[in-house]
Amino acid sequence: LTSKPCTEQLSESQTVACLEQLRGLADKHKKTVAQVALNWCICKGTVPIPGARTLEQAQENAGALGWQLSTEEVAQLDAVAVDSMGMYHSPEAIYTFFGWWPPAVVRPICTGFLHCVLALAFASTLVCQVDRDSFAMPGEG
Repeated sequence: LTSKPCTEQLSESQTVACLEQLRGLADKHKKTVAQVALNWCICKGTVPIPGARTLEQAQENAGALGWQLSTEEVAQLDAVAVDSMGMYHSPEAIYTFFGWWPPAVVRPICTGFLHCVLALAFASTLVCQVDRDSFAMPGEG
């Protein structure tokens, strides 16, 4: 998503803000946007599984290791992408990621459908979180 030419088509302010934040941190750390995005995932305790079709892409992905975003930088990215629902709930970001933009005539229908799917996915995530939080093993409190 971060280096695809179609990112110029993005217009949702939250998605654009997230990409700008990633680009700024990439410049600051002298890394690529992809390396910053991968490092952000690592800092949040996840294990990203990046795709690589070429040796150069694999080497670039490896550049996400050996350094760490500061707590403040992680919080800045979270504020733009997670707290404001930015890229996680952006049909534009999904279209760009897959490299397919629906024709303008049907784009509102496709976008509405994606919003419904994303809302359902978000709601199921909340339900799973509540279930996991309320589950206790025998002998625990």
